[in-house]
Amino acid sequence: MNFDVRKKILKGKTFFNLRIRDVFGSRIRESISNQPTLNLKDLSQQGGFVTLGISFGFGKREAMEFSGQKRF
Repeated sequence: MNFDVRKKILKGKTFFNLRIRDVFGSRIRESISNQPTLNLKDLSQQGGFVTLGISFGFGKREAMEFSGQKRF
C-alpha cells in the first residue's frame, strides 16, 4: 500500500508532495534454490521509502501537477 499527499500553497504557485511507498512493509521476496546436495530458501523483506517533492510555477501561471496538466 502506498500513501500520497499533495498540498497546494501560495495561490497555486507551489505544490508540496509527500509519497510513502510500501507503508506496511509487505513486499517480501522469496528465493528457492534446489540442488542435488543442497536446498536453499531465502526470504527477504524490501523496505519502503519516502519521497518529498516541491513544484514551483514561475510567472503568472500555477505550478503543474504530476499529470502534466496545467491548472488555471
